[in-house]
Amino acid sequence: MKKIAGFLILAGIWELVAKFATSPFIVPVEEIGKAAVRLIIDGELIRCTAASIERVIIGFGISAIFGISLGVLMYRNATARAILMPVVEATRPIAALTLYPVIIFSLGIGLASKVFVIFWTAWPAVIINTFQALVSVERDPIEAARIDGASENEIL
Repeated sequence: MKKIAGFLILAGIWELVAKFATSPFIVPVEEIGKAAVRLIIDGELIRCTAASIERVIIGFGISAIFGISLGVLMYRNATARAILMPVVEATRPIAALTLYPVIIFSLGIGLASKVFVIFWTAWPAVIINTFQALVSVERDPIEAARIDGASENEIL
């Protein structure tokens, strides 16, 4: 009960403010509950959730393929690292939502633009984490594998 007490207090305060406020932006909790039940019964909530999950899977899947590939390339090739790391570091702080007008103009308002926002948000982290994970691997097992005749791809 203690775990939901804060939520119940917040909901009660929200309900009171919504009853006395004339703002269209503060909707009573009761109305929110009714809308949630309607969305569940109509199946709209499940359809929208499935569409969102699809976008996340596609966007992150593309960024994972792209990011892991570039992270491995940067680990294995110093020239690629020297070229790509500044690009990753320069683009990493650019929020996808700041680019959204350009993205919509270029890709439209459909699935492609939404997937691109997810991709843009994820790819720098995937590249950096892949590269750092490979760099942090202990050298002893790698050297032991080389002594045993393992190829570079097998070691990777």
